[in-house]
Amino acid sequence: MSRDNRLHRSGAAPTTTEHRLAVGTAMAAAIALVACTVGVATAGTTTSAGIPGDLACGAVTTTSSKGGSAAAITDCTAGTTWQSSGSSSAHVNINLGSTQALDHLTIVWGSGYATKFAVRTSPDGSSWHTQTTVTGGTGGTQTVALPARVSARHVQLLLDDYAGNNGYLIDEVEVFGPGPTGTPSQSASPTTSPTSTASSSPTTTPSAGVPRTLVLDGATLAATRARLQAGDPKLTADLKTLRANADSALTAGPWSVTDKTQTPPSGDKHDYLSQAPYWWPTKPATSSNPYGCPYVRKDGQRNPAVDDISDHEERAQMFNAVYSLTLAWYYTGDPAYAQRAELDLRTWFTNPATAMNPNLDYAQFIPCSTAVRGEGGIDFSQQFTDIIDATALLDSGAPGWTGADHIAMTNWYSAFLSWNRTSANGQAEFNATNNHGSFAAMEEAALALATGQTDLARSITTGVETRLLPGQLNPDGSQPLELARTRGFHYSAFNLLALTRLSMIGRHLGVDLWHYSTPAGGSVFKSVDYLIPAATGAASWNHPELNFQPYAATDVIHAAAAAGDPKAVTAQPKLPAPPGGDLWALRPAPEQLDPIS
Repeated sequence: MSRDNRLHRSGAAPTTTEHRLAVGTAMAAAIALVACTVGVATAGTTTSAGIPGDLACGAVTTTSSKGGSAAAITDCTAGTTWQSSGSSSAHVNINLGSTQALDHLTIVWGSGYATKFAVRTSPDGSSWHTQTTVTGGTGGTQTVALPARVSARHVQLLLDDYAGNNGYLIDEVEVFGPGPTGTPSQSASPTTSPTSTASSSPTTTPSAGVPRTLVLDGATLAATRARLQAGDPKLTADLKTLRANADSALTAGPWSVTDKTQTPPSGDKHDYLSQAPYWWPTKPATSSNPYGCPYVRKDGQRNPAVDDISDHEERAQMFNAVYSLTLAWYYTGDPAYAQRAELDLRTWFTNPATAMNPNLDYAQFIPCSTAVRGEGGIDFSQQFTDIIDATALLDSGAPGWTGADHIAMTNWYSAFLSWNRTSANGQAEFNATNNHGSFAAMEEAALALATGQTDLARSITTGVETRLLPGQLNPDGSQPLELARTRGFHYSAFNLLALTRLSMIGRHLGVDLWHYSTPAGGSVFKSVDYLIPAATGAASWNHPELNFQPYAATDVIHAAAAAGDPKAVTAQPKLPAPPGGDLWALRPAPEQLDPIS
């Protein structure tokens, strides 16, 4: 089922969830910093010679080479240098002392530097994830941006192929977390820059850096913000609409899975619960058969009884609110928007009193059935990248958003990814061949990238090329699995919503799904182009559709145009605006625009 993007507006009075949160926020946030006793600063602190925000300052450091003192690499002091013993291959391991949110690192090379090296991270010093590989190193002071938001305790440099005659020489390695201090500009792919290139933020948002978003492009957002600052009239008008949505969200919620009156079969209200939308009772409800079982499926016909369970609707409201609030904060700098988004996120995901358990064991259940329901994964996968990008926006310097918040959200993402990869429901959804499988792959690739598992994200994304696209995309652009539905236009656009988002994630991984062609000649571009005549009114839609809404395809056509599809570029001026206006210029990532209800 695709989401209903209606936004519930409530009064300003605090809800029971808000009261529980006020009680719960006194929970642990204390981190003890204990200084070493031999004049070495504790990791993450600053000495008189250290750089503010350097998480590696004073960290325990080891190397594979015995050519010099490894402690010099993280001693926070200019002029003390580690030198390798001369081998072309060496590694440097930095133990930060505790799990930290990481954004980038700076290496100050001596006369011997690596022309090629990799940066890896680990939570425990044994399980390593390669974050980026640098080639063509030139020495000097080198800033390396990590390709995704990462939380880790250990950072490793794998050095290969040095320039010079005396091995590697490193003066200092500095490690930084997300936020305004030394944040480098986001690049299209994980590379290095000679120095920190933090963008100059508009005066309305003095603390915001370039966000390291996954679907939204951070550099595009920063450029849009600069145009707003310069008074661009079209963007200024769009911002009024975005702010109206965000203003409504300031007094709505916060929401929690513990709000529902029903209890899942687990007995734990922290488990998410929703009912399958297209399933209907066949008998009148009685005391002995309260649900009216057995149920039968009526494709495209939504059973209103699903709204009796609040989790699904509150999830949609929370996702929409957080996305609007974080974008509004990024563009305006108004701290109220950021602080409300932070409250909403903590309530749903990380506050122990109200948080959702990271599973969908009871999503889209069918009354009186115990069948595995992988289909319930769509409740989250259809929109969860909005939450990942929203937290990236907050990570760029939002007031009140801390490293502890980042780590707590990343831990939730990691646990949710594990559930998706290992549970029967998650595996069933991932193995689906239609839009459900597309959204599962897109969500898991995003979760992997957001938790620093770049290789897994790349594997999932490239796997779609052979596992899903040949059966989904015909050479003429039609999508047979979606056209078999009673809502052929809606579901064709819906599947492309997943594939275009995944294509945008692919740019961080060196995977070009936009231009991939199946053996038979199908492609994402061709399938987007297939929708253009009906979306622009140039032709009728000649497939089943219970409720044709031409604007359902507007965002996926925008996305294809931004990726260089000529037909999509030509179609843009003719696209119908969705209800509430076309906000693509402010949030250039495809959304589901037509509610299914």
